[in-house]
Amino acid sequence: MKVEIESETEIEKETEKEKENTTKKEKEKEAEKQKEIFYTHVFVYSNKTKKGTTLETMINQLKKEFETSLEVCKSHSLIFLSVGCTQEKLSELAEKHGVQCQIRKTDPNQIQEYQVYKKENEDLFLSRDLSKASTQQIHITPFEFDSCTSQEIVHHELLECFSVSMLEELIDDDSFLQVFALHDETELNRTVEATTKGTILGASKGKIKVFRQYFGIDLSLYFSFLLKYIQMLFFPSALGLIVHWVTNSKYDQPMVALAYTFFIVLWGNNFVDEWRAIKKTVLKIFNIYDPEQFARQSNLEKTPIFDDIKKNINSPSVTIPRIVSLFTSTLMLMISIACILIVNKRKVISGAETRKQLKRYQSTSIGILTGIVIAVLRALFKKVADKLTENEKQETEKGNRKSYLLKIFLFDLVANVTYPFAIAFISRDIEFLKKTLKYIMFTKQIIGNIKEFGIPWLKFKIKIHRYNKKKLNSGEEPITKIEKQFLASKFEDSYEEYEEMIIQWCYISLFAVAFPLSPLFALLNNLVEQITDSKKLRFFKRPHYRKSEITISVDKYWEKIMRTLSMLSLFSNIGIIYIFYGKRFSNSLISTISIPISLAIISLISYTNFFNNHSNGGNDEK
Repeated sequence: MKVEIESETEIEKETEKEKENTTKKEKEKEAEKQKEIFYTHVFVYSNKTKKGTTLETMINQLKKEFETSLEVCKSHSLIFLSVGCTQEKLSELAEKHGVQCQIRKTDPNQIQEYQVYKKENEDLFLSRDLSKASTQQIHITPFEFDSCTSQEIVHHELLECFSVSMLEELIDDDSFLQVFALHDETELNRTVEATTKGTILGASKGKIKVFRQYFGIDLSLYFSFLLKYIQMLFFPSALGLIVHWVTNSKYDQPMVALAYTFFIVLWGNNFVDEWRAIKKTVLKIFNIYDPEQFARQSNLEKTPIFDDIKKNINSPSVTIPRIVSLFTSTLMLMISIACILIVNKRKVISGAETRKQLKRYQSTSIGILTGIVIAVLRALFKKVADKLTENEKQETEKGNRKSYLLKIFLFDLVANVTYPFAIAFISRDIEFLKKTLKYIMFTKQIIGNIKEFGIPWLKFKIKIHRYNKKKLNSGEEPITKIEKQFLASKFEDSYEEYEEMIIQWCYISLFAVAFPLSPLFALLNNLVEQITDSKKLRFFKRPHYRKSEITISVDKYWEKIMRTLSMLSLFSNIGIIYIFYGKRFSNSLISTISIPISLAIISLISYTNFFNNHSNGGNDEK
């Protein structure tokens, strides 16, 4: 009996020792985790830097304030200085700068919110390894900042140690060749996967949150708009197929085309409302309740002439260049329209003379000629717009950028829409208009994907190949991940993506009756776009942490332009119906009832727009 008791006590002692050993190991692992360095930024400079310069002083201070790691590439005469912190240091800096971290999600239906990080409340915050973990694991895994929060913390500390002007000065005089934020491969893959596999029929909010955390507000807004746009295209695509079948069958009636017109106008207006709602929802997560005011406040980079014009904002030296800019831009747009109309008018005259012999040749040659004219005019207009924007003396750099992009967008919009309008209302050749729209939407899809995905991918691969070849020929190790990110291009903004989306939307709204399959073409294009736009981000540098990084996506210009085009689409489609059906439409009861219905729709859109603006104004005042 005594032997059994002794054996039991020995077993208990052994189990206690094992528990102690495991707890010690866990503590050691946790201590190692705290000492593990997370590198967030890379400073690239030449190995020929002279001693005693400002650059050398800054490098020494970086080594003093942060954990650093050096990579040297002798063949290219480059030094890569990686900067980071341990988890322990990150915790101290997070409290110091009042960084907001995500709260653990204890309730599946509860929205995850952010609070200022405190070391003593560490268990409340969502850890990097616990993004998919259950609540039972809270006390098992040690807390660890995710790469986005780590980058934000180091970013704040860098700005405290070194001023922005100092960093920009060192980059401008080529002391620092580049300063870029490091990609986290695990989180990058998770982010791209979340976007490419986002649920199209809804429930994509959580996936957009993942994307927002990694790439920031501007790109998150774009992908939110894109996913919503795809979702909204399903019903018009199905309806467009039915209308296409009816209008090409013996059951063809003007009433079907007119009903489809009214639907597209209301659908287009609803899309603008959804645009506004998504913008508010995404920005609200960042505690930004007035997007336009935030966009104005975020323009922190003042132009060199800002101090000179601030006191004389209404003086002739400021107002006259802006008036000249507006007049010149309008004149250039009118010249562009005239050139495109002249090309199209030539098609009508020659077609009247030898219509049967040259019909196919004209369709191809005029399309190519118009494309060349638009390309030449765009190149010329870009130079004029750049010069005009420079003379406008905007208060901020972002103001300059916005003014320039608005001019380019209006030109692209006019250039892309004028040609189909000319075919519809000057040539009055609806069959040719259908072929043209089909050609435009199909070729734009292919060329757009090649331009946005194929070319950046090819350039990136060529850069890597040349860089790596030189390294290997010099007897060095193969190219590293940091060097690959060094060779990646910088992502400027999402303007091109926004413009492509809006112009595509214009084709659907303005010419829905002529080509009812346009929503289906747009849907297929955007399904591919969703994948390529997210995957191409691998070929660009990771954006620096900038909470104010918003381009023109929050401006009201998009909404105003789209609402105007939404109303214009009503008249353009009714005009196309009149041309296509002729006397069948004008002599029927349908043409009579179309006028009051059109007025009712315009009144509804105007009232909705007024109500939205009024309610926004009330909220802003509050």
